[in-house]
Amino acid sequence: MNTKHLPLVFSLTLLSCVIGAWELAVTRLSSILYYFDLTYLALAVCLLGLSIGALWTKAFGHKLNLLFVSLALLASMPPAWWLIVSYHAAWVLGVFAWPFVLFGAATTLAWHRMADSTERTHLYVGEISGAVIGLVIAGPVLVSLLPFNVLGSVGVQTHLKNTVEREGLVDHQHATSAYARTDVIRTKRESVVYFFTDAMFVTRAVAWDGK
Repeated sequence: MNTKHLPLVFSLTLLSCVIGAWELAVTRLSSILYYFDLTYLALAVCLLGLSIGALWTKAFGHKLNLLFVSLALLASMPPAWWLIVSYHAAWVLGVFAWPFVLFGAATTLAWHRMADSTERTHLYVGEISGAVIGLVIAGPVLVSLLPFNVLGSVGVQTHLKNTVEREGLVDHQHATSAYARTDVIRTKRESVVYFFTDAMFVTRAVAWDGK
């Protein structure tokens, strides 16, 4: 591979890693707020965003700068996350897919920068490698650190929020991984401890009085 393309391949690998971590975070949040079945819809919209970004680049590619698009992608993530955590309307408007639109544009611009079709293989390998790192390594670390306010007002009413509003909150502990969010809830109903998975699916531990 021509060494002059190394920064381009490295940059796309890094962006792929970031977008992979973003995808995992979005699916975790949507699983908590809107049941797991709507997560598939969110993923489909994200894939649509990639296509929109590619078409956008095809139409206006001569006016787009790869560095600008890449920086816009990174800069769009914090406000996009804040919006989808804070407002249900942000999900309806597909704000979570904005980074995918920019990523689709960036990959298309990078692809056209490499005129030699044999060298484009390195670009593709870098993109796939970055996505794998993002989903398997960076994503799980990021998800474990992100705040998920399951007792807030975002999205539909979850079973967890229903229970707390009905019985009152005494103690709340939680842990989040790349695969599930687990909440342990103690309410004023002292005989029951609730274990919620993704704020929806509940298991109850009931104290037995011996009778």
